[in-house]
Amino acid sequence: DDNPDSGLPGVDQDGARIYPRVRVMVKIRDGRLVVDGFFHEGEDDTLNPARVPIGPFLSVYFEGVSLKEALSRWINGAPPPPARSATGRGAAVADNKPDDIKKLELTLPPGWVMRESRSKKGVYYYCHPAKGLSQ
Repeated sequence: DDNPDSGLPGVDQDGARIYPRVRVMVKIRDGRLVVDGFFHEGEDDTLNPARVPIGPFLSVYFEGVSLKEALSRWINGAPPPPARSATGRGAAVADNKPDDIKKLELTLPPGWVMRESRSKKGVYYYCHPAKGLSQ
């Protein structure tokens, strides 16, 4: 998020810039969806290798934690998803998602959800509403 009031770090713990947008290449490895590599904002020719599950990748890339710390957070699998209100928009949106998207959402870090594009029906993206992030 480019907004200076977002409260998100602009650099990681090593001082490297955290880009607000990133394109990723995902693959299925051993039955799990992983980020195989990524391009920083503005890069079209340099694929940065990652080969980590989506949860730890998002924790490293957007929260600025080390890979070691992110992997330790996820060592026992995905943490429980954030509680959703029984009423209100969050519950209604979740009920309309295909089952495969709901399953994938369960593997995301706390606060991250998947939303359907308003302009491209059937295309989903990652979103952290509380932090104002989308990917």
